[in-house]
Amino acid sequence: MGRQITEEFIDMHLSSSIDNYDSSNSKFVDTNSGSSATPMKVVTVLASDTIEHAVRLLILNNIHSLPVLHPQSQQCLGFIDTGDILSLVVNSIPQFMDEKKFPTVGGGSKKKKREYTVDSRAFGNNIHMEELDDILGHLDMFGRSISKEKVGVLIDASGTDPLFPTTLSTPVVRVLDLFSRGILRVPILASQDALAITQIFSASQMVKYLLQKIHLVPKLAGTEILELKNFDKELVVTTVIKDSVVQALKKLYNNSVHALAIVDTNDRLCGNFSQMDVKGLYTDTIPSLIDPLSSYLARSSPMSLSPVSCDRRTTFSTVVASLVTHKVSQVWVVDDGEKPIGSFSITDACRAVCSFKE
Repeated sequence: MGRQITEEFIDMHLSSSIDNYDSSNSKFVDTNSGSSATPMKVVTVLASDTIEHAVRLLILNNIHSLPVLHPQSQQCLGFIDTGDILSLVVNSIPQFMDEKKFPTVGGGSKKKKREYTVDSRAFGNNIHMEELDDILGHLDMFGRSISKEKVGVLIDASGTDPLFPTTLSTPVVRVLDLFSRGILRVPILASQDALAITQIFSASQMVKYLLQKIHLVPKLAGTEILELKNFDKELVVTTVIKDSVVQALKKLYNNSVHALAIVDTNDRLCGNFSQMDVKGLYTDTIPSLIDPLSSYLARSSPMSLSPVSCDRRTTFSTVVASLVTHKVSQVWVVDDGEKPIGSFSITDACRAVCSFKE
């Protein structure tokens, strides 16, 4: 086996530290070629703000997470991300939904207070309109309750987005190593003591930069992903397109995964449900918990019904290009029958660069 390529590929072409940051252009500059990777815009939230406010910021800026600042000192306390919000929703779901105890009564109801489309088969019971109205009333109160929760209590509640402060002198190789271990973003601080954020650098931005430079390592670029990851041992968590949103949320949380492969009745990939989709559930939309995934995603995230996929013989450079082009955090890997057998994520891409040997 040859030497690892990390030092040559990263240190030489991205430079060995983040101190080449160009504040006038808000970019990390490659001193050798002039190319760059743009850090994420810093959108923050206060620990005293409400969850509803945080969710609206996530939606407005189309981002996964927010740095949480102390209301007085403005120091960074950590991150709140879609995984943290998912943990709040799942752990706060009303008991009657958790147990799926929907009473069945005979006859129909002529009283129709509100119009909703609900696939009651997701719960295995027939729900009449009076019961449905009661359920939706509970969900409405549930949504208003969790939306008023304070951001501070949710900092890294999911345990998947810990705070790893970096400064302008932090070696980029160290940041890449963090990304390869599952960390998705790091705050760049003015200093370790001040804890004032100047920028955020994400794993997706790193992968975008790696794509620009992958031609420098043609052997890695042309390596099939089956050589970089063992898909035979990967557990793929799936959900059926007819499942309810609440069922999918629980699968996400209980299996500690960022996304579920949505499959049809023949187990073929037909959609993607991720932690990002939890952003569509707040206050007035909380009743969507009882909707089937098909209608919920068609309304809130139509692109999720056209998942990005590849097969295990796809090359590394092609998969990385898909991650960047489609702006997704993972590409589903399917077999010849279009059944999901795994995924290749931005974490996998960073891990591949760190571990690949020529």
